Amino acid sequence: MGQEQEVSQQRTSSTAWLHPQHCPAPLDTFSARTSNLSGLPTNNGENLQVVRYLSGEQFQVHTDHLDSFNEMDCGGRLATCLLYLNDSESEREGSSSSSESSISSRSSSDDNNEVFTGGETMFHHFNRAVSPRKGSALFWWNTVERPGSKDYDKDMFLNVDRKLRHAGLPTEGLLQGMGTLIDKVIGNEDIAFHISSFLSCPNRNPASFTEFSNECLVSKTWNEAFALVRAQIRWDFLRRKLTQDEEKGWLYHRIAYIPKGGQVPPEEDAETAMIPHEGILRIYRSHVNDTCYQSLKDYRSSRQNDPSHEVLHNRADSRPDYFFKTYKETAKVLTLVPPKALKWTNDSSIVIENDIEYDDKPRLVNEYTACLDDVNGAAGSLVEEKSKEGRWNLGYHEVVNLRDSTFSRIHPRPPRKGHGVDTTNFLKVLKAKPSSLGPRRVKLAHLSCGEDKCRIWIKKHLLPILGPRPSGKDWR
Repeated sequence: MGQEQEVSQQRTSSTAWLHPQHCPAPLDTFSARTSNLSGLPTNNGENLQVVRYLSGEQFQVHTDHLDSFNEMDCGGRLATCLLYLNDSESEREGSSSSSESSISSRSSSDDNNEVFTGGETMFHHFNRAVSPRKGSALFWWNTVERPGSKDYDKDMFLNVDRKLRHAGLPTEGLLQGMGTLIDKVIGNEDIAFHISSFLSCPNRNPASFTEFSNECLVSKTWNEAFALVRAQIRWDFLRRKLTQDEEKGWLYHRIAYIPKGGQVPPEEDAETAMIPHEGILRIYRSHVNDTCYQSLKDYRSSRQNDPSHEVLHNRADSRPDYFFKTYKETAKVLTLVPPKALKWTNDSSIVIENDIEYDDKPRLVNEYTACLDDVNGAAGSLVEEKSKEGRWNLGYHEVVNLRDSTFSRIHPRPPRKGHGVDTTNFLKVLKAKPSSLGPRRVKLAHLSCGEDKCRIWIKKHLLPILGPRPSGKDWR
């Protein structure tokens, strides 16, 4: 989810969510300790929220449980465990006065600057305010009915315990001496906020995280930690993408690595011209399914833009030109940012190209579906998707012989001079229905010599240079 986008007058703080797949070890530990404390199973816990309060921000009086929460799978928000990641000034003064040695060990900058004041968790019914203390946790029950209480049942309706209404009081931070104060003013919860926001979309290309590419947290320690996390995300995404592309049959036309300061091709847009210090890796790739889809989409767009068929081909039957148009498979660009700058023996920039040739004659390709009554979730070896409400997507098939209704499989990529697996009987048995748009003419791309230079280069050169997953201080 990342940073919340809604603006609330009651709650002016910022919130980010930590998901188990992003940092399993600490979240599992926190979940286990909370479970031991409350006696509730770990699967009752929600995803962890990291909340940041800047100067003047607050969370007005509220309850953590609402009546509507009874509809949740776990039966409501029974309890809250609040973990503080920063010390307030009052807590720092209290802890420092208890030990003279701890005072003398501090730097002069620590003595002369405040961190922040306020930020207490206020329980108005008890007239008690709990000051933030780094590393401490505050636990309370949100409902009148709770485990251990009389006649409690996990399926019963849970009522809000209004005595536990509370508020996050406004914080006040003094930002003098930012260079030495930043670890304390921003502190642990801020780096957690930034990192959790950065990790909130595990399948999103890190190359598009322009707002984080040049993130500067001022503190050298946090900058190094954040750079490591960013490198790990980019390493994971790059390796995963390369593996998935090979498994799913993507054809690589060209690979280009452009270092920082390298020349960007003139046809590229202005945004991609902003190259980070790690450089960018461009992969020009195509897929037969994507080609077939785009050809049908192109035909559909042409029909919509020419409803009166005014654009005519110079033919005796005067049919629209787009009816006979052949769609040629073209490569799309995938931009990746490697975890570190890639250094080669001779030059830091490199371009690898495959020898690509196309079908001699256009293929007639169409999309087919079948109706399976009420069968849901059915699958088969020649089916690309599971059925949805009885509709079975049978993928794209080539019409080999229109007169004899002979079809062949278009994926995986058929040979340049030949056809794929014969699927005539397969389509007949399922009473497949073709797309209403009719078959489209496409020319597919093929490796001319059968040697995939791009993938050979990836395995022999790129992956060894990337090395193991970044960790510690040795990853640079």
